[in-house]
Amino acid sequence: EDGYFLGPWLDKQKKAAEAGTLDAAKRNQLEELGVFAAPSKVEYSTFDVMMDLLATYKARVGNTFVPKTHVEDGHRLGIWLNELRKAEKYDTIDESEKEKLLEAGVIFHRDRVA
Repeated sequence: EDGYFLGPWLDKQKKAAEAGTLDAAKRNQLEELGVFAAPSKVEYSTFDVMMDLLATYKARVGNTFVPKTHVEDGHRLGIWLNELRKAEKYDTIDESEKEKLLEAGVIFHRDRVA
Protein backbone atom coordinates (compact mmCIF):
# COMPACT_ATOMS: atom_id res chain seq x y z
CA GLU A 1 0.00 0.00 0.00
CA ASP A 2 1.59 3.28 -1.11
CA GLY A 3 5.04 1.66 -1.35
CA TYR A 4 4.81 -0.17 1.98
CA PHE A 5 4.78 -3.95 2.23
CA LEU A 6 1.93 -4.35 4.70
CA GLY A 7 1.67 -8.14 4.50
CA PRO A 8 5.20 -8.91 5.71
CA TRP A 9 5.00 -6.13 8.31
CA LEU A 10 1.71 -7.48 9.65
CA ASP A 11 3.11 -11.03 9.77
CA LYS A 12 6.04 -9.69 11.80
CA GLN A 13 3.65 -7.98 14.24
CA LYS A 14 1.60 -11.17 14.65
CA LYS A 15 4.73 -13.25 15.31
CA ALA A 16 5.91 -10.74 17.89
CA ALA A 17 2.50 -10.87 19.56
CA GLU A 18 2.61 -14.68 19.63
CA ALA A 19 6.09 -14.55 21.16
CA GLY A 20 4.96 -12.00 23.73
CA THR A 21 7.45 -9.38 22.52
CA LEU A 22 5.01 -6.93 20.92
CA ASP A 23 4.65 -3.64 22.79
CA ALA A 24 1.29 -3.53 24.62
CA ALA A 25 0.29 -0.20 23.04
CA LYS A 26 0.97 -1.57 19.54
CA ARG A 27 -0.96 -4.73 20.32
CA ASN A 28 -3.91 -2.66 21.53
CA GLN A 29 -3.87 -0.62 18.32
CA LEU A 30 -3.79 -3.77 16.20
CA GLU A 31 -6.58 -5.34 18.27
CA GLU A 32 -8.72 -2.25 17.66
CA LEU A 33 -8.20 -2.78 13.93
CA GLY A 34 -9.32 -6.40 14.24
CA VAL A 35 -5.94 -7.93 13.49
CA PHE A 36 -6.23 -10.47 16.29
CA ALA A 37 -9.94 -11.06 15.89
CA ALA A 38 -11.20 -14.61 15.76
CA PRO A 39 -11.40 -15.90 12.20
CA SER A 40 -14.71 -15.44 10.49
CA LYS A 41 -16.84 -18.46 9.72
CA VAL A 42 -14.99 -19.58 6.61
CA GLU A 43 -13.80 -23.02 5.70
CA TYR A 44 -11.79 -25.12 3.35
CA SER A 45 -13.63 -27.64 1.28
CA THR A 46 -12.86 -30.37 -1.21
CA PHE A 47 -10.50 -29.73 -4.09
CA ASP A 48 -13.35 -29.85 -6.61
CA VAL A 49 -15.44 -27.33 -4.67
CA MET A 50 -12.45 -24.99 -4.43
CA MET A 51 -11.79 -25.41 -8.15
CA ASP A 52 -15.39 -24.39 -8.86
CA LEU A 53 -14.90 -21.31 -6.69
CA LEU A 54 -11.67 -20.55 -8.53
CA ALA A 55 -13.55 -20.76 -11.84
CA THR A 56 -16.17 -18.38 -10.48
CA TYR A 57 -13.47 -15.96 -9.36
CA LYS A 58 -11.69 -16.16 -12.72
CA ALA A 59 -14.94 -15.56 -14.64
CA ARG A 60 -15.60 -12.45 -12.57
CA VAL A 61 -12.06 -11.02 -12.34
CA GLY A 62 -10.44 -12.39 -15.49
CA ASN A 63 -7.44 -14.11 -13.91
CA THR A 64 -6.39 -16.54 -11.19
CA PHE A 65 -4.20 -14.14 -9.21
CA VAL A 66 -6.37 -14.51 -6.12
CA PRO A 67 -5.25 -12.31 -3.21
CA LYS A 68 -4.19 -14.37 -0.22
CA THR A 69 -6.91 -12.83 1.95
CA HIS A 70 -9.72 -13.38 -0.55
CA VAL A 71 -12.78 -15.31 0.63
CA GLU A 72 -15.12 -16.62 -2.08
CA ASP A 73 -18.59 -17.66 -0.99
CA GLY A 74 -17.40 -18.31 2.57
CA HIS A 75 -14.28 -20.26 1.56
CA ARG A 76 -10.67 -19.14 1.96
CA LEU A 77 -9.86 -19.31 -1.72
CA GLY A 78 -6.77 -17.10 -1.50
CA ILE A 79 -5.16 -19.09 1.29
CA TRP A 80 -6.06 -22.37 -0.39
CA LEU A 81 -4.41 -21.32 -3.64
CA ASN A 82 -1.41 -19.88 -1.82
CA GLU A 83 -0.88 -23.20 -0.03
CA LEU A 84 -1.02 -25.05 -3.34
CA ARG A 85 1.55 -22.66 -4.81
CA LYS A 86 3.82 -23.42 -1.86
CA ALA A 87 3.28 -27.15 -2.38
CA GLU A 88 4.24 -26.77 -6.04
CA LYS A 89 7.34 -24.76 -5.10
CA TYR A 90 8.51 -27.51 -2.75
CA ASP A 91 7.43 -30.28 -5.12
CA THR A 92 4.90 -31.73 -2.70
CA ILE A 93 1.79 -30.99 -4.75
CA ASP A 94 -0.40 -33.80 -6.04
CA GLU A 95 0.38 -34.00 -9.77
CA SER A 96 -3.25 -34.51 -10.82
CA GLU A 97 -4.26 -31.43 -8.83
CA LYS A 98 -1.40 -29.48 -10.38
CA GLU A 99 -2.59 -30.41 -13.86
CA LYS A 100 -6.14 -29.27 -13.07
CA LEU A 101 -4.82 -25.99 -11.71
CA LEU A 102 -2.69 -25.42 -14.79
CA GLU A 103 -5.68 -26.16 -17.02
CA ALA A 104 -7.66 -23.58 -15.03
CA GLY A 105 -5.01 -20.98 -15.78
CA VAL A 106 -3.15 -20.94 -12.49
CA ILE A 107 0.37 -19.61 -12.79
CA PHE A 108 2.48 -20.89 -9.96
CA HIS A 109 5.25 -18.30 -10.21
CA ARG A 110 4.52 -14.74 -11.34
CA ASP A 111 8.04 -14.41 -12.74
CA ARG A 112 7.03 -17.02 -15.32
CA VAL A 113 4.24 -14.84 -16.73
CA ALA A 114 4.95 -14.07 -20.37
